[in-house]
Amino acid sequence: MSRTTKTATTRAEQVRQRRNQQSQPRQETKRRGGRSKQQMQSKYYEVNVPPVIVRGNVSTPMRQKTVTRRRQRRQVAIPLRSSGAEIVIPGLPVIHFSARWISGALTIVFFFLFLFMVTSSTFEVEQAEITGMHRVTAEEVEYILDLNGEPVFNLTHNEIQQKLEAAFPELKNIEVAISLPASVSISAEERQPVIAWHAGDQVYWSDKEGVLFEPRGEERDLLVININGEMPFEAIEASLTAETDEAAFQLLAAKPRKVDQKALATAQKLAREVEAGTALAYSQENGLGWVNATGCEVFVGMDTNNMQEKMVVYKAILEALNLDGKTPTQISVANVNAPFYRLEN
Repeated sequence: MSRTTKTATTRAEQVRQRRNQQSQPRQETKRRGGRSKQQMQSKYYEVNVPPVIVRGNVSTPMRQKTVTRRRQRRQVAIPLRSSGAEIVIPGLPVIHFSARWISGALTIVFFFLFLFMVTSSTFEVEQAEITGMHRVTAEEVEYILDLNGEPVFNLTHNEIQQKLEAAFPELKNIEVAISLPASVSISAEERQPVIAWHAGDQVYWSDKEGVLFEPRGEERDLLVININGEMPFEAIEASLTAETDEAAFQLLAAKPRKVDQKALATAQKLAREVEAGTALAYSQENGLGWVNATGCEVFVGMDTNNMQEKMVVYKAILEALNLDGKTPTQISVANVNAPFYRLEN
């Protein structure tokens, strides 16, 4: 019994020793290189084994380490007359144009086109084409606008129109056309004067709308109004407030000056009641009137509602004074219910 146990023990020890001897070289190899055999094999496959793709439902490519290779240049082989001989020369590179290339090229093209348009004399205005004006000359318009040599891209319709309206209030319906390469066309209508306002040494013309402008040339058959004191201007300050900014104030101030519409209507109505060619008179105190044939000043005020009644009262007063042998120097029927007159001293 003891013998059998000893033999079994000896065999068990032999198997254990044999296992220890087989595992010992593996541990030594790992200690020497710092890597196990499995790691070495994995490294080998990463470098040398190409990827394998399996067709089917599942594909498992093997790991592959990217190896940087030098790109092979494109070459062109030219055969010679001798059979079997050829010359190999480098080929031209193939350029692939992307959207960035196209956008960059367009940017450069448009940049040089812009420089050309700004600096080239082709787009500089030499002279404007002006139509519809008779009293205002083309030379006066060109002097005010100063367009000679100006690039057409710097011009705007509003700017040209505002300059003309400020310099020439007698113009209306101003139209400006700007076209390439360097064309500017201006057309306008001239206001027709109907009244000449004499204020001391200054003379103003006005059209039927009451717009005032400087006389140009000669005009016949104008209604003459002599001013004693200040002109009856239309007040532009009425449309301004304390909150009005400077730009709005300048815009209103740049508009053509006008005659007060009430004074304009009274003058036009009174002109039909007196003899043709008779000059009218105006003062802030007495309103509108005229000087009759005897040198008497007659005033009817600024109210035109009862103009005919005022004329009847005036004629009655004048007739009564003539019967008494009195010579009046002034008759006022501005208030038809309380007329008055002044006699010579």
